[in-house]
Amino acid sequence: MRNVICILALLFAVYASEQDVIEPSSINFEELVNIHKKILEAILNDVLLFEKRIKQNLQVRFNDLRTQALLKVNNIINSAFENVNLSIEEGKKEGKKIDECYDYAKHNLETRKDNTIAELETCVQNGKTTMEAPLMNVANNIKEIKTLLTDLNAIIPKCYSSNHIKMQSCIAMNLVLIRSSLKQINSNAITLVNMTLTAKSIIIRTNSCAKNAPVDNLISTNNSKLIAIY
Repeated sequence: MRNVICILALLFAVYASEQDVIEPSSINFEELVNIHKKILEAILNDVLLFEKRIKQNLQVRFNDLRTQALLKVNNIINSAFENVNLSIEEGKKEGKKIDECYDYAKHNLETRKDNTIAELETCVQNGKTTMEAPLMNVANNIKEIKTLLTDLNAIIPKCYSSNHIKMQSCIAMNLVLIRSSLKQINSNAITLVNMTLTAKSIIIRTNSCAKNAPVDNLISTNNSKLIAIY
């Protein structure tokens, strides 16, 4: 979040410097081009860092959600198997036929485990898919900033002239032309702030989806069947 605030502050600095573009006699436009370049380079670095960190954070959070959910599933399955084995031992002591019961319980538990894990993976994948569009917006922002930097780098060579006034006027005109691009970058920087909220919301929804996976009925379902076969 602090990186995004830095981006906005730098963009405000760009706009402040742009106010001098309308007065060619008051500024060296070669200097102004360099100022814009330095600011945009700093913005680019911040956005690249923002992209890297949010991708890393999302990966860590999704992995944590998956790990915790799988741990819950395994704990429930293991507990269910322990209960089944205890019931089997009791049945053996009582001389009951338990082979069919055990095979059913084992198959049912394994099937439910596989289905639950599949649902958990779907939850995580849906979360990742939902983040693809916001992450693509960040990638597009980076592309736009790089394009603008390329345009800025081309201004002085394109405008070079032995006539100082002519050169300064050419640079001033080109700086005015990129003003709309700067405004678009400002708008995009604001969307980055919103993206952090979007990422948090997606993590919350993914976590809720994982918690709702049908794992809690495993023990009771299989024990009920086991008892019924007795």
